[in-house]
Amino acid sequence: MNRYKLVLCSLLALVMLFGLQVCWAGEKVLKVGWLSEPKTLDPVGPSDNPSLWALHNVQDSLVRVSNDSQSIEPDMAESWEVSDDNLTYTFHLRRGMKFHNGEEVTAEDVVFSLNRTRDPKQCPYSSMFEPIKDIQAVDRYTVKLILSAPYAPILADLAMFNAAIIPKKYFQKVGGTENFGRHPMGAGPFKFEYWKPGEEILFSKFDDYWRKGLPKVDELRYLIMPDATSRAIAVRGGSIDVAVYVPFSEVQSLKAAPNVKVSIDRIWRHDFIKINCGIKPFTDVRVRRALNYAVNKKGIIRAVLFGFGEVAPSYMPPVKYYNDRLKGYPYNPEKARSLLKEAGYEKGFKTSILVTAGEPMMVSIATILQQNLKDIGIEASIEKVEEGTRWDRLIARKYQLSPDYYTSDILDDDLLTDFGISYAGNQAYFSDYHNPKVEELASLGRKTLDEKKRREIYYELQRIVMEDAAQIFLTTTPTATAMRDNVQGLIVPASNYYRWEYVSIGD
Repeated sequence: MNRYKLVLCSLLALVMLFGLQVCWAGEKVLKVGWLSEPKTLDPVGPSDNPSLWALHNVQDSLVRVSNDSQSIEPDMAESWEVSDDNLTYTFHLRRGMKFHNGEEVTAEDVVFSLNRTRDPKQCPYSSMFEPIKDIQAVDRYTVKLILSAPYAPILADLAMFNAAIIPKKYFQKVGGTENFGRHPMGAGPFKFEYWKPGEEILFSKFDDYWRKGLPKVDELRYLIMPDATSRAIAVRGGSIDVAVYVPFSEVQSLKAAPNVKVSIDRIWRHDFIKINCGIKPFTDVRVRRALNYAVNKKGIIRAVLFGFGEVAPSYMPPVKYYNDRLKGYPYNPEKARSLLKEAGYEKGFKTSILVTAGEPMMVSIATILQQNLKDIGIEASIEKVEEGTRWDRLIARKYQLSPDYYTSDILDDDLLTDFGISYAGNQAYFSDYHNPKVEELASLGRKTLDEKKRREIYYELQRIVMEDAAQIFLTTTPTATAMRDNVQGLIVPASNYYRWEYVSIGD
């Protein structure tokens, strides 16, 4: 081979190599328009959805919600047994599972992780794990979890994000939660690469992931894009592959756009108007019922959700024991006026609606609420503040009415019962609603293992809360995700934890 041929061959080799690299990167990088900056990627710390929906890319748990959201299935634990007295759960880990640094996952890591989860100094959701009396590593691959009393939601709770299993040695090496939250590690489908605040988070494929053949992309790139309309524009223009939480107002135009498709997924989300039940006139149940009759929920679905969503008769979205027999409060202004008269407010009263400035859906709901209340003689002003201020005022009870929503992270009614309407939980999500019968049933629901009896308990709970009009029940709201039409295989369980590991990108 002469020198000319040698140089030519070398150039061709470089061109071929470079070309293959470009093609490889173009086909395997999934660019996602993400909704906002996470707080931390340490599983025990966050309570904001952007954080917990991101960190599960990196970390797995003993069990998880199935892809169809109907059951709890094995995850890092390939099997488990329950003792006859329902007090001891013995989990068997899959052998050979590795963390992203190559170290094997062991029972010692499980004990370390779950002890952090049930520590109230570290985890804001530790109360869910209070019934765990002790956790023991029986051998390298076996963990025994001992309860102080039978506890029905335990498996559902272990599927929650903050029960993820992390490597003990690595956590101690990086120096604790703050550094770990910025440089997380686990045994999940994607490895954490870097986090540029306000810009992007990069995850890469974990080649030794125990679910063989997954993930199907080599890189998962979260581009931080808080403005929902900007996400919709970006996916339409092709600069990103997927836009999460696109506005319902954009769905039809996105569907009509070339090479774009939209997925509407039913999730465990409940939208409502929070009522400060501890102050007059909202201490009177007749007033609270009047508010429920006054609000046109179907009008909100048409005007705000553009036809997506369903009227909610309950404080609970359709989780496990959703009471679909409830009639709810139909739109009936005349009935609302009658109840106000009965309560001594025939001439109405003045109130205020606290909303987050710049949150279009919340402001739109507040505007409809304002008009509906005016129709029955209630004069409501709308006060717009930034979200941090709104949150502080909710906690301090310095509000009267405020649109809000919550989602369930688990396949069980216990979480939202404790969070949303139990006074023992967090003062009924800072509404000061308090009914001793609700507290009694919420406690009984945790202890009762019989499925039929549990269903009866939660059905009764939802009936009582509806009759108490503890909140203005609005809608069960789905989520809209837009993507380029070459994106295939996206799974969105009802918990709304996007499972990117199943996604592939076609030509």
